[in-house]
Amino acid sequence: MSRRTALIALLLLSTLGTAAALPPPGLPSDDLPDTPASEHDVYAVEQGDTCVPVKPIQGDENVVRFYDYRNPYTEPSDWSYSSFAPSSLTRENGSTMFLYEAPDGVVSLVILHDRRRTGRTGQKLPMSAVSFRFDGLPESGRWVLMDDTYDGREDRWSRNRIDWTWTGSRIDGAVFRGVSGDFRTTITPRWNGDAALHDPRFGAESVNSWAFLSGSTSDPTETELDMDAPVTVRPGGCGAPPEAALSANGADDGIKTGESVTFDASGTSDSDGDVTEYRWDFDGDGTVDETTKEATTGHAYKTPGERTARVTVVDSEGQTDDATATVQVTEGTTDGRSTSESSDRTQDSSRESPGGETTREPNALPGADVLVEHPEWTTVGVALALLAGAVAARR
Repeated sequence: MSRRTALIALLLLSTLGTAAALPPPGLPSDDLPDTPASEHDVYAVEQGDTCVPVKPIQGDENVVRFYDYRNPYTEPSDWSYSSFAPSSLTRENGSTMFLYEAPDGVVSLVILHDRRRTGRTGQKLPMSAVSFRFDGLPESGRWVLMDDTYDGREDRWSRNRIDWTWTGSRIDGAVFRGVSGDFRTTITPRWNGDAALHDPRFGAESVNSWAFLSGSTSDPTETELDMDAPVTVRPGGCGAPPEAALSANGADDGIKTGESVTFDASGTSDSDGDVTEYRWDFDGDGTVDETTKEATTGHAYKTPGERTARVTVVDSEGQTDDATATVQVTEGTTDGRSTSESSDRTQDSSRESPGGETTREPNALPGADVLVEHPEWTTVGVALALLAGAVAARR
């Protein structure tokens, strides 16, 4: 084999070896793993004594397509091995984090380091380095995009720690998809010379800012973060949660099946004064039966028994509180009276007079020895009974 042939073979093997190192699952054209949608609208970013409420950035595509990672084997492709996320979400020599909500309601934590600078080329570009440790990531989620993905990449990955290093012409970062449930995730950073992959042999370019983004893609709200302190992300806002209260009007006297009982949560208090909705579970089975903006609602039970109704009060920051009320439901008749009321009324239809004679109420048929115990009989039924009495008299 000639030297030229051997060189071509080595180049082919090198190319094939690189092509085999395809991006991990989660890149465009791959199916994303099943992940529950988030039930929260508002989240809190806490650092030291500071708490800031944030909302996810809303998008019309899944988070991996939004991140738009490109290398020679993606479509579209690019040799930069970089995210092509909107530049409004990136910072030159800075790092950003934000929550992203896809159309299916799945929320992801997105991390972006630096900004693409296509004008910077050459073999001796400065290097940057960052290390993040993650505590309390939701069990429902996973890292679906690792930037970078090529063989021999410098970055180091595990579920609870990522060490990045990159040249100052592109974006590095990651996507954790599936931020849902009740969680409290803390990110502890190490920057520049303190980062695990900092290499003093190469020219260094420091990361000098860190921010959490919220709001819109084109003009996000930026919350500056202290680079020397950990930051915690959790569901709910920063204000005090509401204090729920619930009463059932008429419950003390008992409720009949078919009758409407009024549930009243107007006794709820919220120091922020911003209750947004009431979620009603009338039978206490854990399923929300009705959601209202008003503090009162009505419900009729179809079957007798004891019920424990529950209301969940939600404020504008997504914080909640529950309250319950117990209702005793008894059987009612078709005309709205209870079974005991109907029985008492039937027994009262015939009473003895002081002389021992039977006194018939208006529902007793004249000329008949049988009392009518059912006032709901129709006119036809009464006429037939009268006819039968007349025939018996003629005999």
